[in-house]
Amino acid sequence: METMETLPQTSAKDPVFRRLGKIARYAALNEKDKKAYKESLKAYRDGYAIAETERKLGRAEGEMVAMMRVAKKMKAKGSSIEDIMALTDLSISEIKNL
Repeated sequence: METMETLPQTSAKDPVFRRLGKIARYAALNEKDKKAYKESLKAYRDGYAIAETERKLGRAEGEMVAMMRVAKKMKAKGSSIEDIMALTDLSISEIKNL
């Protein structure tokens, strides 16, 4: 491996060799470039985590809005609070405030 410039074609598709190639390229960087790489990777991971959190929260908020709509319709049709709670997972106070 010390003298290889590139991976052989037969092993280029193997995930183990691809990972080894990435490690070798990182090891060949100077300290300044390693620091810049780490900072860039951290920024990417932070952005990804923020986007995933926003996506999950958005979906949860959307589901809550939908359940509120269903509960409001059920309440208007005279359904009991217990039935509304069972079908929407809303609390008594949330249902009463509709």
